[in-house]
Amino acid sequence: MTGLGLSIASHSGLPPARIGELAGAAERAGFSAVFLAEGHGDALALCHPVAAATRRVLVGTAVANAALRPPVLAAKTAAQLDQALQEGDVLAKTRSS
Repeated sequence: MTGLGLSIASHSGLPPARIGELAGAAERAGFSAVFLAEGHGDALALCHPVAAATRRVLVGTAVANAALRPPVLAAKTAAQLDQALQEGDVLAKTRSS
């Protein structure tokens, strides 16, 4: 896939509704992906307003700290996002040291 992606930091200070609005505007402008980066916030939780505001873009996390989530919570969050996105995608790359 080629195209332009938008990355929004979870610590941007933007409320979730505004993040959804930005994602919708990015989709209308032709962006093909919206990524949420985890800083001092929850990138996975912020995927929900993006999913609600978009239909075609790839939605995912630029960074999501797996150490902050117990495996069961991570699985439940992924399942909820899968339902919210329906035909979309959620990407999360993790690295352990």
